Amino acid sequence: MPFGGPIPRKSGAGGGRGWVSKVKSLYNDPFKWQLVKSWVFFGAGIVFARELAAIDLTPNALPNV
Repeated sequence: MPFGGPIPRKSGAGGGRGWVSKVKSLYNDPFKWQLVKSWVFFGAGIVFARELAAIDLTPNALPNV
């Protein structure tokens, strides 16, 4: 390696493009993309159900006058 030359990078290590290529591979493969969507919507449904269960839907009793 000549003095002052760029440091060679290892393939797949670091950088900002490793995760981008993984996301692209998930998006471009229909089977993987379907799995990702299923898990995301399942998780969102669980969060939504927990929040909905915390809402009290019973009417308040009228105060006696």
